[in-house]
Amino acid sequence: MKTLLISIFMLISACKSEGQVFTTGDKNIYIFEYPGKIYGQTIIGFFQTNDTFAEQIFFKITFTNEKIITVKKEIDNTKYKYLKKQDGNLYIDGLNLICFEEKIFKNKMINTINFYNLLSKDFLDISNKDRLNILEQLSK
Repeated sequence: MKTLLISIFMLISACKSEGQVFTTGDKNIYIFEYPGKIYGQTIIGFFQTNDTFAEQIFFKITFTNEKIITVKKEIDNTKYKYLKKQDGNLYIDGLNLICFEEKIFKNKMINTINFYNLLSKDFLDISNKDRLNILEQLSK
């Protein structure tokens, strides 16, 4: 029990100190993805951080091998606590979710390159802010 309390205290301390390392600009937008419940469906989301919490925007995308069928935008108004990891990625507390900064995402992506080419030819080579803008445009 004592070990558990010490671990929780250390995690809270780490979250507070990591929150103070907050930077502005494109570096505070992180991307994540996970497969949908049926074939031809995926979810790509973004967490935008500030000094104390992260907010989520995600897009439910249905597609075929040749084209994107629909892109539906959803905003989650929940404010999530987060921990910035040493590798630059973000861990979202409560969701057990890792979100990636723009350079790392290309190596960790779940969907195929062909899928991302349907969204934009340079989707994997641009910033997370630009990726968010592309999905915003497709959802309209």
